[in-house]
Amino acid sequence: MENNMKTKMQTKDQLIKKFLLINFGLTFLFGLILHFAKIRGGSGADFAALQMYFPALAVILTLMTSGVDLSKTTKRTYIIYILATCVFALGCIISIFVPDLNLTNGLIIGTSAVVFIVLLTEKKDKRLVANLKRAKIKNSLPVILLFLLLYFLRPGISAALAGDFSSFSQAFKVEKIAYALGLVVGFPLSFLPFFGEEYGWRYFLQPLMQEKYGMRKGIILLGIIWGLWHLPLNIFYYSAAGSQVQSLVNQIFLCIAYAIFFGYAYTKTGSIWTATFIHYLNNNLILMFTDIMDPSVIENQVISWPEVAMGSLLSLLLFGGFIFSKYLSHRKFLLANPIERFYSSEEIILEEANEK
Repeated sequence: MENNMKTKMQTKDQLIKKFLLINFGLTFLFGLILHFAKIRGGSGADFAALQMYFPALAVILTLMTSGVDLSKTTKRTYIIYILATCVFALGCIISIFVPDLNLTNGLIIGTSAVVFIVLLTEKKDKRLVANLKRAKIKNSLPVILLFLLLYFLRPGISAALAGDFSSFSQAFKVEKIAYALGLVVGFPLSFLPFFGEEYGWRYFLQPLMQEKYGMRKGIILLGIIWGLWHLPLNIFYYSAAGSQVQSLVNQIFLCIAYAIFFGYAYTKTGSIWTATFIHYLNNNLILMFTDIMDPSVIENQVISWPEVAMGSLLSLLLFGGFIFSKYLSHRKFLLANPIERFYSSEEIILEEANEK
């Protein structure tokens, strides 16, 4: 029994290493291409969106080269996702040489729509094995609303401490509220980059890290890895000259806090779509606090060490506290890892069907 468990753990270790090698390899390769694009005076927005596709791509390539039977799962969707990522990558490269060609929104909408349609055609049992079953609104909605409360509470506290509510109050203007409502409607045509991250970090890596290092330690280590994965963007896109280190440190603490809350959301609901939607809201609602509704506001930011300290502290206090939730403390809440879902598919499908 001990030898079998040891062999099984070594297999999981190999999966983790392969996933990280593919994910970080692609990220840093295109990070260099991003640097070249910036030298030519281009924008990094295309590459920032493309990078979000890589974690799920790494999952798919890892599974495809690990000897699992893909006929049990959403193989067609996986293949379409690979093609969608390749198309997006090609678009990013073209944008270097045709700088006035803005492809980001079109590529996100196009690839999201195609993958969404193909996924809908997959059989229910295959979506269950891939944990791509539909989210239960009654389970997901309270977690989403909790995230929104904490999301708005953070800038509210910052505004109170600074004694300046101007930027915070503008988030509640009619046009900003209309924008937020529009995000909900537009999710099916914009979800793919956020799914790309969540399918890698939550669906694949989280259960494997928690099995290997423990429920809490596994989540924290995942947050650190997730933060470091942003390194090319912190250096070449998010930060202005002289703020790269501050940007990276801020990113790591933010990712630790979000890894905890997103991990809580995923474990509590059992749905990757809940975590995906929360991630989607997190990245897009930032425009509610800006003067101009332009995603470029996250580019070339100047951030000071006091701002890093305050932002990290607030994020850890508001989102990091969920590390003490029972869902991230007790192994009985540990979700099946991707390999277990393949080799125990019948049991998992039956168990999840009985939950209804």
